Amino acid sequence: MEVDNTVRVQVMTNKSLVGVASIVAAQYEKFAGWLVAGLGASLALLVSNLDKTKDMIQPASAGYAIKIFVAILIAHTAQKILAIVVSSGATSLQSDAAAGMEPPLTMPELSAFLANLENAYPWPLSAMVRRSFNRMHKGKLTFFGKMIARLSLWSAGLAALQILLAIWLVLVLARGLP
Repeated sequence: MEVDNTVRVQVMTNKSLVGVASIVAAQYEKFAGWLVAGLGASLALLVSNLDKTKDMIQPASAGYAIKIFVAILIAHTAQKILAIVVSSGATSLQSDAAAGMEPPLTMPELSAFLANLENAYPWPLSAMVRRSFNRMHKGKLTFFGKMIARLSLWSAGLAALQILLAIWLVLVLARGLP
């Protein structure tokens, strides 16, 4: 089957990819946020009462659990950054459509639009934006949607990693019980 790469089809593909990606990233980000908050509160309670709980759980297990929690925090921070990028991209695309900037733009208009966006950012961000937009300048209008979709999948993967680390953390604490 031959793929239709007209401007209109590429724009619709881009919008669909960004829309799905924003929903996926937002839902995983909410779940992971609650998971991290709950684990953090539980560990804070455990550590603050370690003198009272030392007969119920080995202090070494609590220390190991804290190290796992730090790994969860690192994964959560990276996931949060990706979720923000995905959300920003989706919001930008929606606000463009709401503002009447509904493509298809001609290629010269698209180039001018992307150049204006590139100029809005200071260096070194402008260099990163320019590199991303170069593909769109060449007519690959689905690049943005594909990039946002990939970032959303990375965000979901980091959420899954957090879930696995949380399960490991609970198992470590459970093994420390007498």
